[in-house]
Amino acid sequence: MACIAYIQQLVGQGEFELIAEESTCPLEKVKTEDGWADEIMAHMIRCKHCGQIFTCVVNTWRGSGHFKKGKG
Repeated sequence: MACIAYIQQLVGQGEFELIAEESTCPLEKVKTEDGWADEIMAHMIRCKHCGQIFTCVVNTWRGSGHFKKGKG
């Protein structure tokens, strides 16, 4: 899940913030003892400088996903 790792890196560097109310689960809880937190997970982050929102959606069942500008 390179997309999740990338978001963790961006948030960790302090330039972006996770929009928790628009995200499936906390970034540190995408994996559980039983596997993934959900079959499809979405996480939104916002740039702290310009306010631009980015969305990462991963489908753990199919092994696909996307990272794009904006919501959704």
